[in-house]
Amino acid sequence: MSEEEANQIADRLESTYRSLVEQVANIQKTVQSAIDSVLGKIRDYLNSLERPELNYESIQDDFRKLFDDPQAGLESLRHRLSQFDRSTLVAVLSSREDISEADVNRILDKIEETRNSVLHQAEQIQHEVQRRFHQVKEQAYKQAIETQKAAASAAWWLFGTAIVSLTASTLAGAIAVSGARVITSLAH
Repeated sequence: MSEEEANQIADRLESTYRSLVEQVANIQKTVQSAIDSVLGKIRDYLNSLERPELNYESIQDDFRKLFDDPQAGLESLRHRLSQFDRSTLVAVLSSREDISEADVNRILDKIEETRNSVLHQAEQIQHEVQRRFHQVKEQAYKQAIETQKAAASAAWWLFGTAIVSLTASTLAGAIAVSGARVITSLAH
């Protein structure tokens, strides 16, 4: 294979690669455009209902908060769900002409049942978290007390050891001084 043929193959590979990258970029733009369009329609629909609990930007903020700070986000979503009452759900479902009144009531009953269940579970989770937090706090307090007692006991042992060492040193010094006098007097 000549250098010219190798260069031609390399050029074709590079051209194919660039074409693929461009196609992927175009697909990504198309998908993003479709997502933006759907989200725009959802935003317009929710905001057209003129219900503060269905405000798209507020719901979006609640979900962001949920991912940034799960505790605060859970509280925020719990608050939002508690604002959903039957009239909110009627406003949502009444905007659909293809749903009968009987279906609306059946759907509303199921939604309210689910909402109540979710709220109940959120409260249970919150109570469990608080219970465990208090347990951990109490255990930490008990461990701190035990550590304090152990430190006080160790300090007394250290003090006692120091007194015994001081007494032994004093006795040894006294014996040494007495012994030195005896040796000095024997030497004279």
